[in-house]
Amino acid sequence: MAGMRTIHRRPCLRRVSFRMAWLLVLLPIMSAFVATACSDKDDEPFPSVVFEMADVFTNDRGQLSVILLDDSTALRISNDVSGFQPRAGYRCLCGYVPSNGTNYVELLSLSPAYLLYDCAKETLRDKDPLSVVSVWRGGCRYLNMHLLPKTKGGEQHWGYLVDSVRINSAGGSTYHLSLLHDQGTDTTAYSTDFYMSISLDSLTNHKGRADSVDLGIVTWDGLRHYGFSLR
Repeated sequence: MAGMRTIHRRPCLRRVSFRMAWLLVLLPIMSAFVATACSDKDDEPFPSVVFEMADVFTNDRGQLSVILLDDSTALRISNDVSGFQPRAGYRCLCGYVPSNGTNYVELLSLSPAYLLYDCAKETLRDKDPLSVVSVWRGGCRYLNMHLLPKTKGGEQHWGYLVDSVRINSAGGSTYHLSLLHDQGTDTTAYSTDFYMSISLDSLTNHKGRADSVDLGIVTWDGLRHYGFSLR
């Protein structure tokens, strides 16, 4: 991975629109994938598609070339997916078909994900409610979220805050985080799938490395906490 640029990310106070521009670039590619994935023979099984959050990198020609999974496994993309910025990286939910016995995969789909920023030095403190599909730890690198905020196609602001680092009952220490979400003027009309990540490495700037993390998210049913070991 030497020489790769950092993952494309959006600052916590930058307006995030649900009309995500680079998703529009992916739509023709995904349509082509669907066409090639469909079998002409009724008795021919469809391939088993794996969906995972990952960092996806391009080569010098702007082709997607490497998928770096959250457990640090590197996969090589066998099919030609081009038209991206050269030597760049993107945070995504990837759908791919593994190749037995090799580290090559066929990339079938991408959904954009956002890498959230720590808003300790910013003014964003809103915690507007939303629905949570799932929260999980991605290896030792990320805390991932699949969220369902309500929107009418407008813009919303996102980030996270490290509220404290405290000693826990097991004698270790825990990062206590809050998801920040400003609905802004966007109408709460319909739910939209949204994928986000928090870099666990970024948390080490707060009084060293803790052995667990607790993320608080305000939902329509109240505050919910999601806790994970970092060991």
